[in-house]
Amino acid sequence: MRIGIVTFHRAHNYGAVLQCFALKAKLSSMGHALTVIDHRNNNLEKRYDLFPSQNWKCNPILSVKNTVSRLLTYRLRKERRKSFDCFIKKYLLNNCSYDNIWDGFDCIVWGSDQIWQWNIIKDDKCFWGDIPNKSVRKITYAASSGKIDKHFEERITSLSNYNAISVRENDLKNYLLDKNIKTEVVVDPSLLLTKEEWDSYLPLTRINKKPYILVYAMRDSEKTLKMANNLSRKLGLEIVELHNFNISPLNLFPSYYTNGPIDFVSLFKYADFVVTDSFHGTAFSIIFQRQFITLYLNDGHDNRAHSLLHSLHLQSRHLTIDNPITNLSAIDYNCVETLLKPIREHSIQFLTDSISE
Repeated sequence: MRIGIVTFHRAHNYGAVLQCFALKAKLSSMGHALTVIDHRNNNLEKRYDLFPSQNWKCNPILSVKNTVSRLLTYRLRKERRKSFDCFIKKYLLNNCSYDNIWDGFDCIVWGSDQIWQWNIIKDDKCFWGDIPNKSVRKITYAASSGKIDKHFEERITSLSNYNAISVRENDLKNYLLDKNIKTEVVVDPSLLLTKEEWDSYLPLTRINKKPYILVYAMRDSEKTLKMANNLSRKLGLEIVELHNFNISPLNLFPSYYTNGPIDFVSLFKYADFVVTDSFHGTAFSIIFQRQFITLYLNDGHDNRAHSLLHSLHLQSRHLTIDNPITNLSAIDYNCVETLLKPIREHSIQFLTDSISE
């Protein structure tokens, strides 16, 4: 079958492009012909501008600080942008057709990512399955609304556009079931691929030659680095910091910011230990069977990591900054793989059944 994917494929965010890559790779391995549909959303792409707009009236001091920082890091951010654009062009849009982008498909898959979050998509009806091709089969895979707010509630009837729905959070599943909307929870696309598959699909090479603790913070780099410092003293390992969005002009540790998505995966593969507050940081630690800690920040964004860790009996790796790191025994990845395998198989079965019905 010829299948199209609709997601945030142009977001300069490691998790966004890698989940798209993984879904494309998995569906391709199942014998389908895949195309990432190059639907553009200006509001989404503006988030990754080299000089995003500032709210000068409300917070002029912060706006000045942000502008100065962006000027000082302009070269690095420009190089990072180039790294992402190269990956997107080579691995995601390599077989994209720019004419009649909605036509010629047997099925279109929406997801993963927060494709129903109002703050990101605004009035873009495409992400609700409202497209010119009315007859094509439409399904969602690991879709999310972020928080269930009034904007989502106002548009929930649009979900009738889809033939099959899967989401990535239990909370959203339960909400939809209460509205008599049939849905399933499936695993993040990155976890559809085994470590062997990631190795075979991407040229992964060791970047940092010394043994290292990898720090990847999406939400609170100060707390995450504090946790990593404690471990660094205990384990005698160098800290390496991988940045996602912002970077300070001055860095205390060897850091990676301009590196593209392939280097992101490589840094996880070869890390001796990982400290992260990110879901995808947690996911890639598990994929490559790394020893890791996921920081619990209690800011409303811990649910995805908590759910994944709980399903794999790894709750002990979800720590707050106040938790003393005393005796972290090594993770038994034979047990983890035993638990992960049926979850992965269930998700692949959802794709198989939903596409072919």
